[in-house]
Amino acid sequence: MLDLLIHHPDLDAIWLFGSRAMGRERPGSDIDLCVDAA
Repeated sequence: MLDLLIHHPDLDAIWLFGSRAMGRERPGSDIDLCVDAA
């Protein structure tokens, strides 16, 4: 998924947030992303 996002021409930024960004993930935790694209 990251490879696809990195090569998208209109992509301005990707932010990881939530428990994974804070290093507090547990089994079953999801991945929270904010994608900013023009």
